[in-house]
Amino acid sequence: MKIYQWALASSLCLGITGLAAAQGAAEKPKAAAKGEEAKESKAEAAKEAVSGEEHHHALSAHHANAMEHAKALHHHAATHKMVNKEVAKEHVEEIGKSLEAAKRHHAAIEQATAGDAKLKAHHDAIHAHHATAMQHHAALKAEVEKPAPDSNVLKEHAAGVHHAIKQAEAEHKTLKGKRKVKEPAEPPAPKAAK
Repeated sequence: MKIYQWALASSLCLGITGLAAAQGAAEKPKAAAKGEEAKESKAEAAKEAVSGEEHHHALSAHHANAMEHAKALHHHAATHKMVNKEVAKEHVEEIGKSLEAAKRHHAAIEQATAGDAKLKAHHDAIHAHHATAMQHHAALKAEVEKPAPDSNVLKEHAAGVHHAIKQAEAEHKTLKGKRKVKEPAEPPAPKAAK
């Protein structure tokens, strides 16, 4: 009797183990299929991306950065009689870096759209606004090198940078619309640590 019970228990364990293995084997193709679906949807998304889209996103980011630093510098100069020269200098340097990067990314977009005559007017307008911003930046750079920068001069040229870049970005937004460039989505929140 004990042998019979032992044999029955063993076969029952083997049956359960076999069933679990069979279910696991059945799950593997499903997981593989999900992985393939994810790869396909990524490939489809890549197909939908506009050529040079990353340069559009970078251009917008550099425009935003230049405007934020110009706005902060303008506020500082408007609210303080004695300007903090080091902070002003930092804003001016960041504006310069963003303007140079914006010009570089715009050149890449221009190259990608070289055959489209309908976009030339937008490119020309962006160039003009960038040139105006660069002139204001040069004046800011010269002013922050002085022993005591004049807050009125800083206000004037910080406002000039801000508004020139705001106009360049408005023109760029129209250009992005014509090219059907999708705005980048906000990334998902990080997963909570376990």
